[in-house]
Amino acid sequence: MGLSALLYFNPTAREVIGGAALTTFQVITSPFILESSLVLIGICVVLALSQWRMDEDAKDEWVYLEPVSKETTESPAPDSAGELPSGKS
Repeated sequence: MGLSALLYFNPTAREVIGGAALTTFQVITSPFILESSLVLIGICVVLALSQWRMDEDAKDEWVYLEPVSKETTESPAPDSAGELPSGKS
């Protein structure tokens, strides 16, 4: 409220604020700064979307394996030829 009253009644304040706003606008929209800021904003958007997608996909990431039976854990290992030994001695 006070700033708007100052700008309304004081022409010097209007000139100073107008000049500062114009200079700020010119600096922000200069080619290098504008392109750099757009690239930075684009990278942030891509990273945010990637993080959101990873969070959504993480809900389905659990995999339940079938329980291992004793028979499969006690079976003999194959020999060097790849054949299972017979049960006869």
